[in-house]
Amino acid sequence: MRIYIAVLLAALVLPAQAQEAVKPTPELEKAMSRFNGALKVEAWFRGPGNLTGVAARFNGQPMVFFTDPEGRYMLTGAAVEMNSGKNLIAEATTKYFANFGIAAKALSPLPSPEKSSIDKAKLTRFTAIHQGSGKSGKVAYVIFDFGCEYCMSLYHAISKESLTGEIRWVPVALSGDVAATKAALAIGFGKMDAALALEGKQLKDVVLESKEALGRGALAVENNTVLSKDMNIGTTPYFIYEVKENLFVHSGYATADKILEALGVR
Repeated sequence: MRIYIAVLLAALVLPAQAQEAVKPTPELEKAMSRFNGALKVEAWFRGPGNLTGVAARFNGQPMVFFTDPEGRYMLTGAAVEMNSGKNLIAEATTKYFANFGIAAKALSPLPSPEKSSIDKAKLTRFTAIHQGSGKSGKVAYVIFDFGCEYCMSLYHAISKESLTGEIRWVPVALSGDVAATKAALAIGFGKMDAALALEGKQLKDVVLESKEALGRGALAVENNTVLSKDMNIGTTPYFIYEVKENLFVHSGYATADKILEALGVR
C-alpha cells in the first residue's frame, strides 16, 4: 500500500503521552522498509492517541514523525497538543537529536567547507540574533529557518554554550508563513526564546499584541531572505565563517560539538 505523507499536522486534540520507548508492530516495520534503505529508524516512541513516534534519518538527515498503527501515513510538521500548546514533533526532535545519543550516531559527517566568494560587506547587512562574548574575535553566521527541525535542535543545543567567539543567528523565511512569523517575532523582540515555543492560539495572540515588533521584524526577515538568495543560499542551516581572512561556507548535518569545532567560536 502506498504511503502518503502529510506535510502539516496542524493539531492533535488528544492529550500527549510521555515519549516512552515502544516496540513497533510488524506492519510498521514493513511500512518503513518500503523506503529501500533510505529511511533508517533510530527510535520508536509513544505518540498521542494511537500514533507511534519515529525518530529516524532519511538519506542521512534527521527527522521525527508520527505514524498510524498500519504505517499508512507519515505525519510531520507542527503537531500541536491543544491543551499545552506544545509542538510535539519539535519537542521530540530536540530530545532525540540534541540531548541524547542518537545525534552522535545518526548525523552525517560534517561536509568539507568550501571557500566562498561572498562579499564580506554583505554579511553586515544581515539582521541577526547574537550569541557569545565575541572576545576571541571569531564570528560565524548561521542562516536558519524556524520551519527547519534540525535548525531548531541545533539552536537548542548550542544556546546552552558559553562561547568566546560569536554566532550570529540569521533567520530567513523559506518554509512558510508560520516560520516567517516566528522569525519576525524573534528579531522584533531581539531574542530567539520569545518565538521558539509559540504555537497555535498562543502564537496568534502574541501576533495580535505585538504588531510593532512583528512589523519591525518582518522587514528584517524579508531583507535577510533576499540577501541569502542573492548569495545562492537555498537550504538551512547554512554556515558562513572566516579562517585566516578567507570566508568558508558549508551546509549539512552534524552534532552541535562538530559544528562548534568547525566554526571555531567556542
